[in-house]
Amino acid sequence: MTGLGVDQFVQIEMVLPNGVHVKFGPTEWEDASAAGFIVPKTKVVTGVCRSNPDEHDEEKWSWERCPEDFDIDFSDLWFAVRGGGGGTWGVITSVLLQLHDYLPYTPYLFNRPPTEECSPITTQFSEFKFQYMNTPSLLNVTKEHSLACGSPNTLDEIYCYGEEDVMQAWTRFLDLNNLTDKMAFFSRFPGKVRDAPAPSWKGNHEENVKYVLESADRDSLGATPYYAFGGGTVSRSDQANSLSQAHRDAAFTLNFNLTGDFYEKIFPKMYDLSDKTKFPPIFGSNHAGNAEKSATLSQEAIYGTERLARIEAIKKAVDPQFIFNCANCIGNNLPEASKSPSPPAEPSPPAEPKPLDEPSGASYVSSFAAAIIATTAYLLINVV
Repeated sequence: MTGLGVDQFVQIEMVLPNGVHVKFGPTEWEDASAAGFIVPKTKVVTGVCRSNPDEHDEEKWSWERCPEDFDIDFSDLWFAVRGGGGGTWGVITSVLLQLHDYLPYTPYLFNRPPTEECSPITTQFSEFKFQYMNTPSLLNVTKEHSLACGSPNTLDEIYCYGEEDVMQAWTRFLDLNNLTDKMAFFSRFPGKVRDAPAPSWKGNHEENVKYVLESADRDSLGATPYYAFGGGTVSRSDQANSLSQAHRDAAFTLNFNLTGDFYEKIFPKMYDLSDKTKFPPIFGSNHAGNAEKSATLSQEAIYGTERLARIEAIKKAVDPQFIFNCANCIGNNLPEASKSPSPPAEPSPPAEPKPLDEPSGASYVSSFAAAIIATTAYLLINVV
């Protein structure tokens, strides 16, 4: 509908690693409707620098053209900050966001009593969600009404903004499949969201989705697809942001087991791997976590080879000393990052003397070691 979070930015204000306080945003655009976009393409991004950084009163701040020795490209910064991960570009102090017209919100709850009688209809509801989100014409639902709705992977609900046809589509779905409505929808929650396992999913309309589900370890999926994509995710991009293209193109997300024959058998059927120098973007960065540094869970698998190369180049230009160096952030795995300055260690507080009338007892050392080895990842599936 309105795109993703990075698509709402109009202006960004931030303090760069070099200490300069800047404010920047797009100033020139071009029509991109012929390419299928409903927002213009950003062509030029300009910015200004604060000339009185010691002034604390915001009303007295002075924004002027940046000095001659300021060598940061605002177009690159605009690209990197919107989608290139947090914690690595500087400190954002404020943003201006695009607002949208209010649309009526309607949540639909799948009221599924935990009985054997309702078990078959649970699977059918998952099939219904897939059709409504991805093949709406089968239910006489328009694309616009389909894109108005979404469904999280851990709940039995459908959420809609604006005009939709959920109830009419459900009735048609039952008729087409010769089913009886043994459940009910509620358009308003009675104060709480029901905590229940999500229904299983057996969709087989698209060849790549069918192959994934047939080849996957069924026990590892753990949830139905996360239908939070589509709508304006592709068409509302200004084509000047670094968000993973996997997020843009995805129809839904699956929690998918990456062990076994995934990369040998399944992966080549899902992506074009003809050019061995260009790894495709396949993962969502928000679920990367503290994954081990491996070829399967690297930044390259999130952004793709080409986009990652550009973002890393911007990182070197914006923060050449790697002052902002966080785990799994852009540039963290580059050789230059290991040379980044470390903050001075804080002095240890003086030890408290032991009371003379209390035995010392046995001392102990508390240690914590965390090692995350990811065997599952949120795979972004494109069924378009």
